[in-house]
Amino acid sequence: MSALDREFWPLAAGLGSAAGEIEVLAPWDRQPIARVATAGPPAVEAALARAAALHADRDGWLPVPRRIAVLEALHALLDEHRELDYAGLDVETAALARELRARGVGPETVVGVAVPRSVEMVVAVLAVLRAGGAFLPLDLNLPAERLEYLLTDSGTRLVVTTGDAAALMPAVDGVTHLVPAPPEPGPAPEDPPTDPAGAAYVIYTSGSTGRPKGAVLPHAGIGELLELARDRMRLTEDSRVLQFSAPGFDVLV
Repeated sequence: MSALDREFWPLAAGLGSAAGEIEVLAPWDRQPIARVATAGPPAVEAALARAAALHADRDGWLPVPRRIAVLEALHALLDEHRELDYAGLDVETAALARELRARGVGPETVVGVAVPRSVEMVVAVLAVLRAGGAFLPLDLNLPAERLEYLLTDSGTRLVVTTGDAAALMPAVDGVTHLVPAPPEPGPAPEDPPTDPAGAAYVIYTSGSTGRPKGAVLPHAGIGELLELARDRMRLTEDSRVLQFSAPGFDVLV
């Protein structure tokens, strides 16, 4: 019996039965699913606990300050214009996070990120998260009307951008632009407690079937994605990952 037959035969044989009573999966198909189900979904709390654990081994997770101390001399970001090591990344995200906090950014605050793919884009995204807000990626290749809709629909009041990119952004009442200045030395902001269910970023559908719809994604999703990527792709400190997606596509995360 083919796989297609196995899909449709139970449905045909179950005519007159309630949908919940029809056995679609064969026993040999159900067993691996049962093993996964009984294992439970990836535990966000466990992932956060691993992130907080003070492991010294190569594969362990460290809190941001301790992790930076271990990796500070390694390259964190690289584009055609410049490169940034982990120590520099910590300095730049801390400086921008301080500025965002001073402007009222906190949990559930949506901050637009209108920065082309670059070192600065990653710094902006991490700084918004470090300030406790949720980032809204804005693709500068979109029409001005679409960008205006994303800003108004999401309730965004602050957009991190660059001098050149700001000229491409539509003027929207109540929305201000922040072009980060070169970082100045200062204490790193105290990272706010992370609520796994709290907003981390906002992504919009293409709008091909109507008006684009926004979805708010929680920190839990990012934690699970990072765990999956690290395990499945066997990422280490020596790995190099290409950022190829458009800013408005959720593969950016």
